[in-house]
Amino acid sequence: MAASKGELETVRSLLEHPFFDLETQAAVLAPISDVNEKVSMPGMEMDGSTALIAAAERGHVDVVDILVNHPDVDVNAARTDGATALFMACCVGHPQCVPKLLSRPEINVNAIAETGASPLLIAAVNGHAACLPPLLARPEVEVNHRDDDKETALYLASQYGQVECLELLLEHPAAMKMNAQGEGSSATGGDARSALHAAIINDCPAAVTALARHDDLDVNAVSAKLGASGLLLACLLGRSSALPPLLAHPSIDLSLADRHGELALHAAVRAGHAECVALLLGHKSCDVNVARADGATPLFLAVVKNHPQCIPPLLASPTLDLDLQNDLGATATFLAVVHDHPECLAALLEHPRVDASRPDRDGTTPLQAAEVAGHEACAEMLRSRAAEEPPTGGGAVHVE
Repeated sequence: MAASKGELETVRSLLEHPFFDLETQAAVLAPISDVNEKVSMPGMEMDGSTALIAAAERGHVDVVDILVNHPDVDVNAARTDGATALFMACCVGHPQCVPKLLSRPEINVNAIAETGASPLLIAAVNGHAACLPPLLARPEVEVNHRDDDKETALYLASQYGQVECLELLLEHPAAMKMNAQGEGSSATGGDARSALHAAIINDCPAAVTALARHDDLDVNAVSAKLGASGLLLACLLGRSSALPPLLAHPSIDLSLADRHGELALHAAVRAGHAECVALLLGHKSCDVNVARADGATPLFLAVVKNHPQCIPPLLASPTLDLDLQNDLGATATFLAVVHDHPECLAALLEHPRVDASRPDRDGTTPLQAAEVAGHEACAEMLRSRAAEEPPTGGGAVHVE
């Protein structure tokens, strides 16, 4: 128990005793980790620690130093869950113990625990950045090692927002394989989502920024599982804080569509994320009038999906075509009436150039459609506008 308590002089005396049985002493040492599901190894059996493992786990660096320099101490001895002294020092976060352990030439830098995690991986996921440099300096370290879930240290650091660890990993030459979408890439997880996708999904904007600064990042990579680029995913999920570093990337492609023909702007509008809409429209290559495969423009989507908060940034775009009509001749104003979305209609009518009386293909005006459908709130707003923009047509009302 002396090693686990950090009793340096007791450990030294025991090691010098001619009849001291190192293995017997090791067998009675009790580990002390309170393992939790996220940052350690779920399901670890807490037994089998050696004196060295117990000392490394508690951060007793002087005891670790003595034990490492004893010829009979097995530096690669593992608990029943496969955790070595190096693994536990990296797991709990005792960077001062890591160089001591690495001083033994036979140390296994890549020894894995039962879930497949290596010392490097567990240090990265737990955010113990100070443990990483001595590990990364070892030529035999497997930077792209995957755990049982097929996830690497780089991927997990991105997923959990361990930015300092992520930046250290990105400096390693072997961690620069960021374009591939498969087993060979350290930047992909077991489901072929990239590290960038993981950072966006888990709302880690600092990780997105770190990845976006890397020269080898394919910023337009499409997830095989999600069928979307990082930008489109961020817009769909409303991760507005991830957009500035993505939009600042020189290779970002705003015209990249998902498998359904939807662009990032469509996704942001459809999901009602007005801040994302405004950020996208601030990019020089964003087309405010771009239509989906089904012909729906961003303004039409905002109206049909009843997202009035997305309409002002669209109307503020100087290139917005207010006269666009769908295949039935309906304008955005007409659609707001047909779907009985008075808040959207109010937002549209705030713009002085919106034609509130333009008829559809059958010659029916928005006011006529509102009155026939009984959408009184919309009708009242249009009547208020009628003095300035009198009705120009008539005929049967066509409601989709």
